[in-house]
Amino acid sequence: MSSRIRRIKINGTPNRMGLIFLVLKAIADYGINIVTMESDPYICCKIEWDDSLSEEDFVHFMQQRVPEIESISYIDLMEYERIEVELSTLLNNIDDAIIQTDAKGNIVSYNNKGKTLLEGKNGRISTLQELLNENCPQLEKCINESNIEFVDERNNKQKRLFAHLNPIKNEQNIVTSHLIIVKELENIRNLINTIMRPSMVTFDSIQGESLAIRQTIDLAKSVSKSEASVMLRGESGTGKELFARAIHMESLRAKGPFVAVNCASIPESLIESEFFGYEKGSFTGANSSGKQGYFEQATGGTFFLDEIGELAPHLQPKLLRALQEKKIRRIGGKQEIDIDVRVLSATNRDLEEMIRDKSFREDLYYRLNIIPIFIPPLRDREGDIERMTYYLISDICRNSNRPEMPVSQEAMDKLINFDWPGNVRELNNVLERAVFVAEGIIQEKDIILDYHQLMYPKKSNSHNKNKKTEFPMDLPKIIKDLEYGYIEKAIKEFRSYRKAAANLKISHTSLINKVNQHKK
Repeated sequence: MSSRIRRIKINGTPNRMGLIFLVLKAIADYGINIVTMESDPYICCKIEWDDSLSEEDFVHFMQQRVPEIESISYIDLMEYERIEVELSTLLNNIDDAIIQTDAKGNIVSYNNKGKTLLEGKNGRISTLQELLNENCPQLEKCINESNIEFVDERNNKQKRLFAHLNPIKNEQNIVTSHLIIVKELENIRNLINTIMRPSMVTFDSIQGESLAIRQTIDLAKSVSKSEASVMLRGESGTGKELFARAIHMESLRAKGPFVAVNCASIPESLIESEFFGYEKGSFTGANSSGKQGYFEQATGGTFFLDEIGELAPHLQPKLLRALQEKKIRRIGGKQEIDIDVRVLSATNRDLEEMIRDKSFREDLYYRLNIIPIFIPPLRDREGDIERMTYYLISDICRNSNRPEMPVSQEAMDKLINFDWPGNVRELNNVLERAVFVAEGIIQEKDIILDYHQLMYPKKSNSHNKNKKTEFPMDLPKIIKDLEYGYIEKAIKEFRSYRKAAANLKISHTSLINKVNQHKK
C-alpha cells in the first residue's frame, strides 16, 4: 500500500489551543501519521496520506468528529516551507557566499555560492577557521573582529575576499550560531564605482571651442581606447584631472573604478602604505583587518597620479616595479597581488629638468610618458575666456541659488586681457568672488585680479583715502582669497609644494590643506 505527503489547512473556532487538541486526536483516530504541524496564521498539518483513503471521506470524518472545524482545504506548501523555498531561492541567486555555522564554528548550511567556496583543495571545508585559514587562528578573535579579509587560492589563481561575521543570539544573549557573508573585493569595488559614477565627466563636459583645446580633446579621445600610459602636461589649473576622468570614461575600462591620487598631498611617512596597502598587524596603528592600497582599489580601472613630479624619491623605484611586473606586495604581506590598472599621470613641472637634477627617475619617466598630452593654458585659447566666463557664472549662480548675472563689456575686456597664470581654476575663483560682491551686474570693479593691490591699495589721491568702505562684506572669504593668492604665487615660483611651503613659513601639510579647502 503506497503513501504520499499531503498538506491540509483548517479554519475553525477562535479557541485555537482547544481546536489543535481536537484536530490532533481526530487525525490520530483516523490512522494517519502527522509529519509536522503549524498553527500560525492557520492550523496546517503535513500528513502521510494512504492512497487507499478517500479525501472526501477524510474531510467528512473530521467535520463530524470536530464540529468546531469550519472548513478543510488541501494546500501545496506549509507556511514555513513557503518561506524556506523563497529564502533558498533568494540566497542561491545572489553573488555573495552565505554560510552558517554553529556556536563552535562548524559549518552547518550554505547557499550555492557558499558551496562553491567551500570546495577546497583538500576536500570540503567544514569549519570557519579552515575557511579563513591564518586570518582566523581563534574563533573568538574572528567573531570580535567581525570583518576579515582573506585570500582564496585555487587553480594557481588568487581571489581576495571579504568576510562579514554576524553572531546570532537567543533571548538570553547567548550565541547560538554565526552567519557569514563573503563578498569578492572586486564586487565591492564595482559597487563603489557605480555609486561614484555620477561624479565622472566626459569630453562633452570640457568647455571651449578654440582650435587649441579642440585639437587637445581630439588627441585625448584618440588614445582613450588604448592601454598605453598617458601623461597630461600643462600649467596649474588647466584641467588635467578633468581630461583624465574623460579619458577613463571613453576607455574600455569605463565600467571599472577611477582612483585619483595627488602625489603631493600624502605625507611621506604614509605614502607607501597608501599606494600598496598593508596586512593587519604589520605596524603600530595599522587597521586590525589590514588595508587595500590605491593599486588594489583601481584594479580593473584607471589609476590617476596627479602631480607626479612631487612623488617621493624612495617610492619611484617601487612604483616603476609595480608598473613593469603588474604585481604588488602589501606592507607586511607574504604574497604578491596581481594588479590590472591603466596609469594616467599629470604634472605642471619640468620633469626633463628634474631628470637632469636626479630628482626624478628617467626610467619611470619613460614608463609614464608613453603618450604625452599638452593642455594649452587659458591665455592661448582664443575666444575661450569669454565662453568660459559665461559658463562659469551660470554654474556659480545655479549652485548658490542666485539669479544669473550679466557681465559688463568693461569687465569682460579686463578678463580677456589678463594673463591668467592660474588658468581656469583662477578664472573660476575670480568670477565666484565677483558674483558675490556685484550688485545686479558684474562690473569692472568687481573683477579683482591683483590680490596684493586689494590688500595694499595705492593711496594716490584723497578720493581713495576718504572712500567709504561698503558693508556688509564677506571678510573671511576676502582673507581666504588673499591667502590663496600668495600660495598660488609661491607654487608657481618654486614649482614644488614642499618648497613653496618652506618659503611661506608653513608646513607642507598645512599648505596642502589650504589648497584643498580653496578648491572646494
